[in-house]
Formats: sequence, structure tokens, C-alpha cells
Amino acid sequence: MANIEVHPPVHRGGVETKETDREKKIELKRKGTIGGVAVEVLAAVGAVVLAIIGLAGVFPVDLAAVAAICAGTALLFEGLSVAAQLHPRSSVIAPREPVTGEVGVEALAGLGGIALGIIALAGAATFTLLPITAIVLGAGMLFAVHPLTEVTHATEFNDYDDTKTEVMHGAAAGISGIHAFAGVAGIVLGIIGLVMPNSVTTYSLVTFLILGGTVMLGSAALGGKLAGYLHR
Repeated sequence: MANIEVHPPVHRGGVETKETDREKKIELKRKGTIGGVAVEVLAAVGAVVLAIIGLAGVFPVDLAAVAAICAGTALLFEGLSVAAQLHPRSSVIAPREPVTGEVGVEALAGLGGIALGIIALAGAATFTLLPITAIVLGAGMLFAVHPLTEVTHATEFNDYDDTKTEVMHGAAAGISGIHAFAGVAGIVLGIIGLVMPNSVTTYSLVTFLILGGTVMLGSAALGGKLAGYLHR
């Protein structure tokens, strides 16, 4: 009788385990993205609503300070969310160029806005700190342009070719330009507020309205794009 060689079964448990671990990491990243976007949107909506109420003449100074805190929180979480997506060790999205410093500046600007808003709310040099806060947050918005562009480019070749995806990609691609406009507007309005102290509250409220609205729309568009991409 011919000798029959019996080969032991090949176990692919290691490969399956790696695939499972990667899926878990992607799912965790997706949930973290959605959570971060939710905080961004809530804070941005708060800034917009408070700014509108303040412009209507209801406690304008106090609401301007609170709106500054909300806008700073929105910018902070936007920076943290983008930083998580563009982390050098990310297995999902990798930036084409280093953007760590720019993301850090955006997050620091958000923290600075929160701190200055709290001090202004406490009544310490309120009419000076409000326009300064607008300038700080506007600068942070400008530094967010490049990282947001990197996130958009990192996912643009992985989308499905359908109308919904194309519309979402188009919206995400326009985020950078909107952030640049809002950042310049914040800086200019902040400077005008410092020069014209009689209208500082109005200019500050308008600034926080613009910044909050920009982060709100941008977070909704880019967050949906990233969450959908990471779900695949």
C-alpha cells in the first residue's frame, strides 16, 4: 500500500484574531468619532443660540461670555477629534503631511477661549477679554484648515461612487474654506471690538455666532463622512 501522508490542519486563529482586533479598533474609533462630534455640535449649537439671544438684547454681556466658553469647547473637541483621526499610528487614516502642531494650536486656542470666557464671565476686564477671546478662537480656526483638509483627502479615495457619498464629500471638502473665512472674520471682528469698545459686546456676539455656526456645520459634515468611512 502506498504511504499516505497526513498533514496536520492549519490553524488560522492568529489571522482571525488580528482581523477581529482590527475590527474592534475601527469600531471603537468610529464610536469615539461620533461621540466627539456630538460634543462639538452641542457646544457649537449652544454658542449659536446664546449669541442670538444676546444679540436680541437679553443679558448680552453675560451671554457673550458663556457663548465664548461654548465656542472654545467646540473648537477644543474639534481639535481632539481631528487629532485622533490623524494620529501617526492610526491604522485607518494617515496624514500625507505632519499636522500635529497645527492640531495642537487649535486645541490650545479652544482651551484659551474657555479660560478667557470664564474670566470674562466672572467680571474681570470683560470688555477687553471678549474681543481677545474672539481673536484667539479665530486664530485657532485658521490653524484648523490644514488638518481638516488632510482628513478629507485621506478618505476621498475610499468612498463609494454614489450620489449621497459625492454630496457628503463635496460638503466635507468645503469645510476648509469655511473655517478659513470664519477664522479671518473672528480675528477682524475681535480687533474692531478692541478699537471700538462701545460696540464690543455686539462684535463679540457676532463672532461667536459665526464660529459656532462654522464648527456646527463642519462637524456634522466631516463627522458623518468619517463615521461612515470607519464603518466600512
